[in-house]
Amino acid sequence: MKKMLNMVVVLAMMAAGAYASVQIVYTGETDASICAIDRYGLDGEQNGYFISEGTDRFVHVDATGAPRFGKRAYRFKAGVKSNDAIEISQSTCLGTSFTLAGYVAAESNNLQRLFSSYDNSFIVNGLAGEKASITKEKALLFDFDPDGSSGFSIRAMINGEEIKVKTDGFDDGKYHHLAMTYDDGDVKLYLDGKMVAEGKAGSGAITLTKNLRVGEDRLPVVDDQQLHGDVDDLVVWSTAMKPNEIKKLCVGGAVRLLSKCPPRKQLSRGRFAKDALHTIIAKEDGVYGGWPDLFVHPDGRLVMRYFAKENADHIDYSGGCKVMFSSDGGYTWEYAEGGRAWPRDDDGPFINRDWVKSDGRLVKVEGVGWVEVPASQKEELEAQHKHIMPNPMKKDIISYLGGVKLSVSTDKGRTWEHCDLELPEEFTGGLGYNRGASELLTSDDVFLYAMYLRRWRDGHPTFGVEGESSFEGVFIRSADEGKTWRFIEQVPGGLDTKVHPSGGLNETALVENNKGEIIAQSRTQKQGHMLYQSISKDGGLTWSMPEYTGIDGVPSHLLKLKDGRILCSYGFRRSGGSPIIGIFARVSDDDGHTWPSLDEQIIIREDGSALGESVPGDSGYPISFQLEDGTIFTIYYITGKDGVTHVAGTHWRLD
Repeated sequence: MKKMLNMVVVLAMMAAGAYASVQIVYTGETDASICAIDRYGLDGEQNGYFISEGTDRFVHVDATGAPRFGKRAYRFKAGVKSNDAIEISQSTCLGTSFTLAGYVAAESNNLQRLFSSYDNSFIVNGLAGEKASITKEKALLFDFDPDGSSGFSIRAMINGEEIKVKTDGFDDGKYHHLAMTYDDGDVKLYLDGKMVAEGKAGSGAITLTKNLRVGEDRLPVVDDQQLHGDVDDLVVWSTAMKPNEIKKLCVGGAVRLLSKCPPRKQLSRGRFAKDALHTIIAKEDGVYGGWPDLFVHPDGRLVMRYFAKENADHIDYSGGCKVMFSSDGGYTWEYAEGGRAWPRDDDGPFINRDWVKSDGRLVKVEGVGWVEVPASQKEELEAQHKHIMPNPMKKDIISYLGGVKLSVSTDKGRTWEHCDLELPEEFTGGLGYNRGASELLTSDDVFLYAMYLRRWRDGHPTFGVEGESSFEGVFIRSADEGKTWRFIEQVPGGLDTKVHPSGGLNETALVENNKGEIIAQSRTQKQGHMLYQSISKDGGLTWSMPEYTGIDGVPSHLLKLKDGRILCSYGFRRSGGSPIIGIFARVSDDDGHTWPSLDEQIIIREDGSALGESVPGDSGYPISFQLEDGTIFTIYYITGKDGVTHVAGTHWRLD
């Protein structure tokens, strides 16, 4: 008969400093196939990501034996290098007080990880072994050995210190409850509701470099430390539980904590996205991370490029861009070339598979955007009617809107040849939008790129005192694999902004629907939170007059789903006494011609933070991608409760 050790797992943590405390309860009873659902979390941010070495993502199943609580448990498959784990998203900030505890059903008696934030760096600064890595990398281990053959039965490693105890063997096939508490350096270990060891492990808040995992380390190099068996009722709590609380948890399980859970507060109209799993992708203190762009690389991986700005400004580009790759549909990411920064005008390895032509060339076209020059050139640029902005971060620098750049590579993107495309008469410069949203390769191999340009026309009454237009939508079109290009105006001659309520159009997303029509959805100039759209029925040569979609949001992304419906994802920012900063979506059932009402919008997340009564936190610019199993991955940037603007992603499902 198998020896069973059944453990309800409890993780309690409180974020340090500006981070808010978070409670988490994973029971397995209501989980989806992509994540462990946090039944306690008020914002859904702490769902757990299933990881598996095999083709099937690690999923919950009925326990091998009767689960300790409820009807379901999490299965960690036995076998060499199975690598099964649950990664707890956004779990790096444990704070000054937290608890780890639980019941587990283990199928072997070897040393096994229960919780870990550790990557098996065995050599650190010339020191060998786990303790050296724990010290250097702000890592944490909480593991166990049922028969004590490793020299201990329960161990905690934190702040470079090791607290461990060898007890009478608990490999007797009965349920056993283990717990660890940390309270500003004071560590206590519990077995079956009784404290069995205590010690000192430094002091202060615990901030890890990597998320916590249940069941296995990150990048394991040995298989004998993996958890083999079933785990039930994972919980996150924000205090170091007292001995009587540990005892109650041991007896009653994690479900008793749900009675303390207040109802999830909903700020926006609509419904929450199903099975939402939020992940921080790129977040650095002192870096304003935003405007992520997403493609499918020619090698099939997802590739993402974002601005890693030194300053919280939309015009200043100091800091450059960074590129990341994901091989698993956006669940995990790795930096390209060690996280180096590329200049804004150099994509580096950020390549779209749609740029690949039949002769092997890569062809791309893009708006140059804001060009920085010495302020002494202002008069010269004004004479050319260029649109000029001061650079708030650099007194002696101004920025003007550049034109359009065509780039061709014949060596798979290692080197590029560039040239400028001549702008149509009257246009003086403009901007592009995220190319993952504004580029489209149609079913007829027509390539479209949406930009927004400014026009100068002397004496025209609709163009203001200075003669300059609002931004206008323009499509750059090629029907011969990038050999020749045409500029197509969304509204020939320009919108009459005295009549048209949009006041001008910018940041346009493109999609082809089932009928072969192209939908162009644009952010408005005056009404910056409204989306208007045009439709082309001839491959982008002519367009209908832009009309209001009924959607209020920061610029959108359009995606044709596998079932033919059109998904519109968008951001929203509202400051004031009741701020709403988040990412939302709607689905069209009629090829993108109409969109559901506000009450039917999908709330992907609404927990972004404002920076003050009149200053909204920055967020938006989502791009969505559908995985083979139907899961939607939406990437965006958002300002967190700690005030750090960063790139994040959400995996979620449609009903």
